[in-house]
Amino acid sequence: MDPHEFKASEPSAQMDRPVATRKVVDCSEHPSASNCSLRISGTEDEVLSAAIAHATSPTHGHQDSPELRESIRQIMHDEHGA
Repeated sequence: MDPHEFKASEPSAQMDRPVATRKVVDCSEHPSASNCSLRISGTEDEVLSAAIAHATSPTHGHQDSPELRESIRQIMHDEHGA
């Protein structure tokens, strides 16, 4: 057997790390002129970064600011059923 081949019986190094709670921002939960339905999930940092990029894109047209970042943090919540 190839020593680099994956073996299902071997514990993964990732399984030894604590699992971070996944976060989500769902545009469909918040009214907008564009009726956006995008849902972003991942770690808190990933979601914040992607949500800022999305909010400042032509889809929504917001300006990046501390207020925008805080409002995104306020609507971010734990992902259930993941």
